[in-house]
Amino acid sequence: MATWEPGWWVPRFSALVYMDDQLIGRYDRETELCLPQSPWIEKIGKDDAHFWTRNTEWDFASTSLVDLMVLKNLYNQSRGLQTLQVIFGCELRGDNRTQGFVTYGYNGRDFLSLNQESLTWTAISEDNKLIKRKWDAERNRQQFWKYFLEVTCVEGLHTYLRYGKEVLLRTEPPMVTVRCKAGYGGLDSLICHARGFYPREIDATWMKDGDVWEQDTFHGGIFPNSDGTYYTWLSVEVHSQDRESFWCHVEHEGLQGPLDLAMGKHVSSSGSRVSLTGADLMGATASAILLGTGALF
Repeated sequence: MATWEPGWWVPRFSALVYMDDQLIGRYDRETELCLPQSPWIEKIGKDDAHFWTRNTEWDFASTSLVDLMVLKNLYNQSRGLQTLQVIFGCELRGDNRTQGFVTYGYNGRDFLSLNQESLTWTAISEDNKLIKRKWDAERNRQQFWKYFLEVTCVEGLHTYLRYGKEVLLRTEPPMVTVRCKAGYGGLDSLICHARGFYPREIDATWMKDGDVWEQDTFHGGIFPNSDGTYYTWLSVEVHSQDRESFWCHVEHEGLQGPLDLAMGKHVSSSGSRVSLTGADLMGATASAILLGTGALF
């Protein structure tokens, strides 16, 4: 992210590099180096002394700082903090197809995104069309992003996967529990917890008599744990006499199959092995989609 505030002689810049959901690099503007942030990523620099140099020679910092000042002057923004954010990266799919993306944000709002096929910029709003036309005419900018997304980024993905596959492709099954919290007026809250799972993607829903139940259901979101795994929860408000008709349905890569768990008993017929807490100990093949993102924050 490039930032500028009145009184500063020059804008400031910072950058983070992610592989899937893992922080692997942090750009240091003072040293102009990308510093590894994970033990397995440090092995790359030991085997290839020029790896990080190749990944910083593009000088994203200078380009982003210049772009920010151009936008500031173009839109006559002379007061308050100015920010330019860039999120770019590439995906490598199971069939070896690749897809890149570049999105700019200016002062907290989506600004422009690159159409990789046509190498033109898509304006998010009418106010952005002036800079869209300017950037569409800058063929060097388009050719830079084309080479970076199709060659440099994809080569990086293969390298990251080769060195970090044990970490990146691991699966940790969720430990699932269901508990009841007594309410008032004959209503109870059933709460389903799924803890310690990886990767982040998980599907958890309430079922009643075999059908998905959304009424009076609240999803608590998916949050990271300190060990790199995730947890989530969802609740549903039910009448006390209907409590045994509900169960929590969970699907995740780390499970042998879909898991259905009711209060105090396992009701799944999927063949998954569970304990009374609903933890499935069987593994599965990891996702075929890898996402490598360079996010300038």
